[in-house]
Amino acid sequence: MGLTKKYLAYRPIDSFNIINSGRSNGNVVIYNKTEGRYALVAAVENVIIWNLGLGERALTLRRDKQENTALRASPDRTHIDGVFELFDLCAPEQSVCTLALHKCGVRLRFDDMGIRLLSGSLNTELIVVDNVEQAGRQRLIGHNAPITDEHFLQHFAAEQNIIVSCS
Repeated sequence: MGLTKKYLAYRPIDSFNIINSGRSNGNVVIYNKTEGRYALVAAVENVIIWNLGLGERALTLRRDKQENTALRASPDRTHIDGVFELFDLCAPEQSVCTLALHKCGVRLRFDDMGIRLLSGSLNTELIVVDNVEQAGRQRLIGHNAPITDEHFLQHFAAEQNIIVSCS
């Protein structure tokens, strides 16, 4: 008889009873070419698309080890972005790109065309991300408190790039 005992290794497969995380937001997305029927929410580290008509889970996008603090659907509502992991809802098996730009929770905002993304963070930094090149373009500092919202001002001439943020 041996001195050691073998234990079976278990790993969690799914999150139970989590409909939506309290620290994140929700969005309405276009999924399966249907508009107005699906809601996108964060469920701790995963992202869930709920069928609002049936009240059941349609899709789960899995991530590892990091809580989702912000979700944003692109203007065409077929691409989503969380903590800088961009998913295409037409092929949701893998993320399109992953960027590590912040060390804490973020708020996200796309421009009208979905080419640029603003990321305001709890560590008072604002980053402009180019979705085409999948890279951060500018890191803007100057706030003394966490950034609560940010917007592109696109009512001016096309050559002007004006960003408004608040904290």
